Amino acid sequence: MGFRNLIWDFDGTILDTYPEITKAFINTLKKDYGVEYNYDKTFSLAKTSITFCIESLADEFNIDREEFYEKYKERYFGELIFEGKPFKGVEKVLKYTSKRGGNFLITHRSFESLNEFLTRNDFKKYFIEIISSDANFPLKPDPASFNYIIDKYKLKKEETLGVGDRILDIEAANSAGIKSCFFAPEGSKIGVATYNISKMPILLTILKEADNLTGTSLDNRG
Repeated sequence: MGFRNLIWDFDGTILDTYPEITKAFINTLKKDYGVEYNYDKTFSLAKTSITFCIESLADEFNIDREEFYEKYKERYFGELIFEGKPFKGVEKVLKYTSKRGGNFLITHRSFESLNEFLTRNDFKKYFIEIISSDANFPLKPDPASFNYIIDKYKLKKEETLGVGDRILDIEAANSAGIKSCFFAPEGSKIGVATYNISKMPILLTILKEADNLTGTSLDNRG
């Protein structure tokens, strides 16, 4: 038995967007507020969530949250949004799953900006359904959006894998009763994930080996 269906996250999983998101925050702090801030700390805050990053930085430097968010959006969407590229190997995984099952996308990003990315990279064709923030589902780690996909398409849970780069993606997948794959290019791992990977080609190997019923233990590969 293999994985016929993948439920994907977008930012930091399919597209390498966090470096540009981090730059947008740093540039906003520096150019609009005269504040120099550490890249790695900002990256970590942004990866937790954009909202968390906005609130944390705004509170730390006594900046109005709404104003800071608007200035950040101007820089990100105006200067940096299309610099992000798909992670190496991700399209091969999408193609493989498309041929034998289906890909689904659940993201906290708005459909407008998501659509631009997917169209520009010709990725829309790989997804059966896309759930963006506009759908108004509870945000991950709430599993409501996962359950919706599973129920609507009558997916077998044992054949479905959730893939994401944050613990909230993994928690949502686990709560929905499916296996989970944590993607961290820097090599970090989390114990609650079924699989831990640092490169997308490793995920393709996991899928192929599961299909071939080799009996090899694939959990928590680096």
